[in-house]
Amino acid sequence: MLVLFSLVKVKMPNYAAWGFLIAVYGFVSGVNFGFLGELTEIFSIPHEKYIQELSQYPIASNLLLFQAGPLAPLSLVILGFIFLYTKVVDWKIGLLIMLGGIAFPLSRISRIELAAHVADILQLIPLALLGSKILMQRKTKKSLSF
Repeated sequence: MLVLFSLVKVKMPNYAAWGFLIAVYGFVSGVNFGFLGELTEIFSIPHEKYIQELSQYPIASNLLLFQAGPLAPLSLVILGFIFLYTKVVDWKIGLLIMLGGIAFPLSRISRIELAAHVADILQLIPLALLGSKILMQRKTKKSLSF
């Protein structure tokens, strides 16, 4: 993720720094939320029970699980827009990143399996293309410098 934000650090250094921190916070919160779901399934903890237990720690549970949830997909939408605005990557990559950021929460809220697969592919394709391009550029630079 750091590499994605480093692509815009020359043209928008404040966004690259703050956007990265906000994105990390959102994605860590999403991982926490997913991990909580896995644990409640594994140990057969009812939804009402874990909500009741989390209510004993309202600030921590809200900061680590619930309030930051929209930040991860929102950061992808904004990053895609910034890519389009700064033109540091192909416009199709920026657009697909934005669409992936929009599709992700919609697919998870609806709990439609096909929608989740489409959202995942919308995120995978542009990031894989961008990653391979970055790796190829780094490989070429290394091979040229002795």
